[in-house]
Order: sequence, then C-alpha cells, then structure tokens
Amino acid sequence: MVLAAAVVAVIWAASPQFMYLLVGDEKEIVRIGVRYLHIVSLTFPFCVSLYLLTNFLRGTGEIAYPVFNTMLELGFRTAFVFVSVRYIGFYGIMLTKNGRDGKECVMINFVYGNDQRRQQRMYELVQVSEKCYCINSPAKIGVYVADGENVYLVDSGNDKDAGRKVRQILDKNGWHLAAILNTHSNADHIGGNRYLQGQ
Repeated sequence: MVLAAAVVAVIWAASPQFMYLLVGDEKEIVRIGVRYLHIVSLTFPFCVSLYLLTNFLRGTGEIAYPVFNTMLELGFRTAFVFVSVRYIGFYGIMLTKNGRDGKECVMINFVYGNDQRRQQRMYELVQVSEKCYCINSPAKIGVYVADGENVYLVDSGNDKDAGRKVRQILDKNGWHLAAILNTHSNADHIGGNRYLQGQ
C-alpha cells in the first residue's frame, strides 16, 4: 500500500515530464496525458489492495471470494462508466481504467464509443494537434505526420476494407506511409496491415 501511494506521488509530480518524453512538445496531447495519468493513478492504492487480497485468497485455496470479487468489480466498473461518462465524458472512463486488464476496453466501446460513433462519421480524419490526427473507425487509428508527407499510422483498422479506406485518406492528403505502429495484436488493430503494406 505504501509503495502504491509512492507511485501515485511520483506520477502526480512527474507526469508532465513523462508525457514530454513520450510525445515531445505536443501541448494538447501532454495536457490530456497528464490528466489521464492523474486520474488513473488515484485508483492504484484501491486496485493494489484488492489485487493482493484476491490473490492471497486464491493462494489459500479459497475460490468463491475471488470469483465473486471479479464479478462485483466488473459490475461496478460497468455501472460507474455508464453513469460517469454522461456527466464528465472521457474522464469518467479514465476513472474506471486501472491498467490491470482489458474489461474497460469493452465498456469504452459500448458506452462511450457508441455515443461518439453516432456523432462522428466513420473514417473521417480529425486533427488532434499540429502533427497528430485520428481516423474515426471502430478501433481508432492514429496518424502522426513526421514531416510534410511522411506519416506513421498507429494501428490500421480491422480488415482489408479498413486498410483501403485509410489508404484513400492518406492519398487524399498527399501523405506517404512510412510505417505502421501496432499497439497490440488484436485483429481490429492489425487487420489493415497486409493491405497497406502491399501498396
């Protein structure tokens, strides 16, 4: 618990420097990243305590409580994100995310993502900062403009059709695809890779 509190203190004190190291002088991204780190770090002591208790009980052979705890946690987080997103938007999602597992991704997709998709057209390019863009798709695709024409994609969409639509956006803006950076290997993040690499 003391270690978790120390980590929270370090994150609060050094988060602007961490974000600057990661993204450079992208002020808006640094601002959002710092807010994200501050909010998420507040859940660390609670999550560490819950994690230690659950695993201690698993180690003693007790299985009923850990299963109950997991179901309770999922139910609470789902209800919390459903309510908080309507009042404080994306920051409500950040409060439910602790980095332990992927359940929050499902919640974000169903609660926040569906609201956003109603408001935004699919495969529309949205400028986030001077050099960063987002392509609205079922799994958001990031575009980083390294210089006037070379761009890096962060993920490529869920299939060949997504790759084709991304290619059209790149061509329309006169951009050359330098590389694709995949956040992880789920199909909805790497599905357009093969098509885009073949172009």
